[in-house]
Parts: sequence; C-alpha cells; structure tokens
Amino acid sequence: MQIATENPTWGYRRIHGELVGLGHRIAASTIWQILKHAGIDPAPDRSDVTWSQSLRSQAAVACDFATIDSITLRRFYLLFFIDIPTPTVYLGGITEHPTGTWTTQAARNLFIRHADQLADAGALVRDRGSRLIDAFDEIFRTEQMKILKTPIRTPVANAFAERWIGTLRRELLDRAIIWNQRQLERLVVDYIEHYNSHRPHRSLDQRPPAPTRTPEQAPRPPPSREIDALQRTHQRVPTCRLTSHDRVSGTHTRRLPLDSAPCRRLPSANRHTQPRSVPRLIRPPIRQRKGYRCPIVQLLSTRYRRTRTSRTTRPWRGCRGHLSVFCQRAARIRDTHEARGQ
Repeated sequence: MQIATENPTWGYRRIHGELVGLGHRIAASTIWQILKHAGIDPAPDRSDVTWSQSLRSQAAVACDFATIDSITLRRFYLLFFIDIPTPTVYLGGITEHPTGTWTTQAARNLFIRHADQLADAGALVRDRGSRLIDAFDEIFRTEQMKILKTPIRTPVANAFAERWIGTLRRELLDRAIIWNQRQLERLVVDYIEHYNSHRPHRSLDQRPPAPTRTPEQAPRPPPSREIDALQRTHQRVPTCRLTSHDRVSGTHTRRLPLDSAPCRRLPSANRHTQPRSVPRLIRPPIRQRKGYRCPIVQLLSTRYRRTRTSRTTRPWRGCRGHLSVFCQRAARIRDTHEARGQ
C-alpha cells in the first residue's frame, strides 16, 4: 500500500513486478485483492483528477443564463450563481434584454447581498457569452477570484449550472404557466428559497444546503389512526384457548387456559352492565342480548307487516304456508336425529 500511495501512476502489475524484483514471492491477484480491499483504485483512476473535484477544491462559483418563454411568447433571461461546494443558488436577476451593463450591476448586487457566504470562493466558472464583459470579470477579480472560461460549445464544462437549469424546469417551469416578468420573479424567488432551505440533496446526505432548522427541531407529525392501532395493545385477542362451544355459539364466556386446565364459567350479564375490566370478548349468549327475537316471530311479524296493508280481510293468511313448511322441516330434522340416536 505504501508503494501504491507513493507512486500513483503504478498499476497492480507494476507493483507486482517491483516486489518480485525485491525477492518477494506473491501472486498478482493477491496484490489486486489487498489494494482493492484497502480502497486503492487502479493507476488511471488514482492519478486523474476530475473536473468536478477540481472545482470543489477551488470553492468555485458557477454562473449561467436560463431562458424562459412565457405564454405570450415573450422570452426572459434568468441570471443565477451557484456555489459548487455547498450547492446554494443565488438569483442575479431576470430581464428581457440582458446587456453587459445589466450583468455587471447584477454582479455588484451579488456581493452586496451575499458577501459573507462567498468569502471563501476562489474561482468563477462561466461560458464565453458576449453578455459577460470585462467589467463583469473585474468585479470578481477584485474579490480575489480567478475567472475560468469554459471551452466553446462545451456545456458539460459548466455541468453544475446546466444541471440546476434542468432541475428548475422539471420542478417549477413545467408545472406553472408564466404570464409576465413579475409573476416569474415571485415564483423563482420562492423556489430558490425552497431549494436552499428545504430540498434534500444527495451530495449532502439528503440535507438542504442552508437548512433553517435541524431534523431534531422539526415538529413531529401527529400519528395517524393506523399507527395508533399498531402501537396500542389489541384487547380483542384472547389469551386462552377457546372451546368448541365458544367457536360454534360465538360467545367467549367459556375459555380454557393453554395448559388445558379447567376454569370456572364466567357469569353472563348484559353488555351494558358489564364492568370495564371485563374484556369485550366475554359477551352474554345470543338469547340474552338486548333486542333478540325468535326467528319464527320475526318471520311472522315481517309477513304481517307486508300483508296488513292489503285489501284482504285476513292479514294472517299468507303466513300459514311459511309456517307449515317450517314445521315440516323441523319434523324431518327431529326424525333424522332420533334415527341416528337409535
């Protein structure tokens, strides 16, 4: 690992050859495995420095123009600045006719408003547009910042600014209709405030660039009914094994413990007079509940309500057929049970 650190241009094979020359008998795959577990990449990836890493090391600030078309076919130009180490966005201004004088004044306003946030900036990344004149660059040079101009027709060199333009279009402009410059300024100001203080960023471990409050200070949302139901202990789950009588009749007044020891039957009572300490599962038999009616009485009363408004003078005539059928079925069931018992 010391050889790989001191010689960044040496690959795995070169390190293996040097060790063999020194008299060490080791396989090349072993060297590859050791360096891979140590987090040391091959020579090309170890020696090269990416453009984004260079910009972050210099604490550069990128600037660019974003074009926005309104519903009335008017085009607006939005000048913005983005701090690359901490992707904080600053609005330069919005106009229909960007000129060199206008951009120079926007640069002055940037340092008047955000001089403290840009005190550590070391470079400015910009394209070669004609609107960014020498007076514009001179303002940044007075702040001890270098001017890094991107190559011609190479937007990837200013990738941070180009990516923010895409984010602005996807999250704001594609969801709103722009009517005039005043409305556009209000929307962009609100979105930049949301982008800097609330929107999570993957490069910052899902945190905003300039959060107004920490996650510990954020208010906790009220729990929903589903979460409350999961957190509370469900009282309707029986703690003892139910008997066959309880499964058939639907009452949970007679229960056996898990060790199959007999237990005394709990007294049945009306559900409105039961104390709160008794679980809901302990309910009285169905015939002792309030509002219980015999099925035959319900059948007769229902049939009577249907026929009492008819013109006939015998309202109970329609119930005789149903009652006779019911009695016949009951007799068949009784005879069947008697035959099985014999």
